[in-house]
Amino acid sequence: MNNKVLHIEETEEAVLLTLNRPEKRNALNKILRIELYNALENFEDQKKVIIISGTGVAFCAGLDLNDNLDMHALDEFWSIVQQIRLSKSIIVGAINGIAIGGGLIIANVCDFAIGDHESRYGMPKVDTARFPSLQSPLSKLKEGELGQPWKDITGQLIEPKEAFRMELINHVSQRGALLQDSFYFSKKFCEHEISDLIKAKKKANINLHRAYTSRESLALGGRVARDFRNWL
Repeated sequence: MNNKVLHIEETEEAVLLTLNRPEKRNALNKILRIELYNALENFEDQKKVIIISGTGVAFCAGLDLNDNLDMHALDEFWSIVQQIRLSKSIIVGAINGIAIGGGLIIANVCDFAIGDHESRYGMPKVDTARFPSLQSPLSKLKEGELGQPWKDITGQLIEPKEAFRMELINHVSQRGALLQDSFYFSKKFCEHEISDLIKAKKKANINLHRAYTSRESLALGGRVARDFRNWL
């Protein structure tokens, strides 16, 4: 099934959600925020694995700054982040290019993240005076609190080998192999019973609860605590 801003491709046990606004580096406008959240929610009870990727040269550039952003838009974004972190499905991020700002947060909160050889990661300056709810989580990201591996995010883009060393991503794919690798790891996850996957995810996210999880806890994640490689 294909929507204008979100492509959906299903296999028996997994689904690929592809952000499809390449001309805007897959920035999350209102339509895409709604489509992505609904797809994550709908497939949570249907698929063991949900893969998120992007079309074109970017995974996601975060919120669309030309989309009349307000507090409601930020709430929609954090709802997506929460749905990813607390989903019963294993969420695999297939990072096909630039992941900056909110796109970097989405990459970080995925349970398992794969970056292609051209992926880049960064946190640009954000107008927190305009969007004060972003000030605390972004400052914590930059300061490397709560075990976050990003010790020095200054806006400079991080290359995939460095992102792997910093444990921001779990695997670096060779040219043209990103989706192949994503489905390979998804297949490995799908070899396990859904109840075991849910237990593993709950154990990794032991301090997270849907009703009262703070935005800081959602965004910070910590790749070390959620690294499923050893679990496989």
